[in-house]
Amino acid sequence: MDDIDKISQEMGVSTKAYLRMCETFITTTDIDLDNLYEAIGRGDIEKIAFLAHHIKGAALNLDLTDLSKIAKRVELNSKAGDIEGVSRDFERLKNKFEEEKKRLLSKNG
Repeated sequence: MDDIDKISQEMGVSTKAYLRMCETFITTTDIDLDNLYEAIGRGDIEKIAFLAHHIKGAALNLDLTDLSKIAKRVELNSKAGDIEGVSRDFERLKNKFEEEKKRLLSKNG
């Protein structure tokens, strides 16, 4: 049993259903990250916090804990007005998302 099977079992859904949820998460998060990048460029603290919070919650729902933790840092940095920290953690968030995306899509292929 791999991690995807274990997570889906813990969630009480089939592996296929979990992977469909992951596909939706990937599509939505791709858009959220584009919007987050734009919000960072504008210095729109409220939008940054909102998008980071959204990504954090969605990742947590799928048991993508590391991704959720990075999104939480982006959210907290934005609320503290730390744009430099937001930018730094955004790069980490984007990289971790791409890593998870590749892993999840490989399981679904």
